[in-house]
Amino acid sequence: MDDKTDLETTTSNCPSKLIPMDEKYNRSQVSLAINIDLEKQSTEEKENKEVGEDEQGIDIQSSKESITYKAYREGKIPSHPPASHTTSTIQQVSAAQDWTGPNDPDNPRNWPIPKCVFHTIPPAFFAFATTFGSSVYAPAAHDIMATFHVSHTSAMLPLSLYVIGLAFGPMIAAPLSETYGRLIVYRLSLPISMLFTLGAGFSKTFASIVICRFFAGMAGSPVLAVGAGTNSDVFPPHWRALSTSTFLWMPFMGPCLG
Repeated sequence: MDDKTDLETTTSNCPSKLIPMDEKYNRSQVSLAINIDLEKQSTEEKENKEVGEDEQGIDIQSSKESITYKAYREGKIPSHPPASHTTSTIQQVSAAQDWTGPNDPDNPRNWPIPKCVFHTIPPAFFAFATTFGSSVYAPAAHDIMATFHVSHTSAMLPLSLYVIGLAFGPMIAAPLSETYGRLIVYRLSLPISMLFTLGAGFSKTFASIVICRFFAGMAGSPVLAVGAGTNSDVFPPHWRALSTSTFLWMPFMGPCLG
């Protein structure tokens, strides 16, 4: 009897509807229902409190705006802020080309295949010439030894530094090609590589040969990293495997023929 009285008292204090006593609920089920109702009540109180704070913030903001507008009408606030407080205009520059649609004729992937091949042949031969210059020096090692009176190890130093230059060039040219485009990288690197190659051929000292060979390899190597990107930009995906494999065939042919 006491248990029944306690149960009725507990359920009468619960904010939700009373649980019928004729149903056989045990104490754990009743406690669970009471906890759920209390959690709902606390959640609703928090939401109402947050809504009140938001409304209060809106009232404060609106009052500030009205005070500012009143001061502006009375001439206390200038209509234009001083030049020192003006915000600088930020100009957004887009580095990528925006196409009008998937069938835009200016998009290189919509070019005819002969035009795409025409734009990839120069980088391929440039890559061939760069790698050809690495091994073409090897037959002249004995002449270098006799002319400059150096050992065989020293005579092979221009070949080693040329290959080291091939490793340094892409680290500089690859970021530049993504920022300023690949065409400017081709136009700058090829003439510089040719000039250093001519300098190595007309050198009168062994030191000048070593220096010119290093910078010749460094200036000619960007095409080895940028050329694959040119194929990716020009050819559509279903032609890219053939074009890229053909392009990579040229740098491997250079040392073989050199």
